Amino acid sequence: MFDGETNRVLVQCSSAEPPEDVVWIPLDSSEAWHAIKATALDLIDAGYPGCIGCAGAEDEQPWDERTSRENLSNEELTHQ
Repeated sequence: MFDGETNRVLVQCSSAEPPEDVVWIPLDSSEAWHAIKATALDLIDAGYPGCIGCAGAEDEQPWDERTSRENLSNEELTHQ
């Protein structure tokens, strides 16, 4: 996904890891859209946009892309 004003990559769905300033979804695009749809439905079921705290303690913390990628890598290793 690109920012139309700056032509900067914002989000990348792929197995290839982008730079850390790009949100990385390490899935192919069809898997990613399925995951996005499931998450959106979960948020709607939780009362979005009025679901303060519905994502657990993590939603109160600043986003850390590096830690997110490390967690994804650790999950992949435990599922192999």
